[in-house]
Amino acid sequence: MTDTSFFDESREQSSIKAEIVAKYFWTWAKIMIPRTQKKQQKIAYYID
Repeated sequence: MTDTSFFDESREQSSIKAEIVAKYFWTWAKIMIPRTQKKQQKIAYYID
């Protein structure tokens, strides 16, 4: 049996990381989308 309480509460570092990712996501996506379209692939970034 595993303890999942680790994920119950965000730490300050996690919040800061999420802000950085959200801020730069579209810049990253604009670079990656043309590269993936050539190979008929998709991009995704999952935040829970």
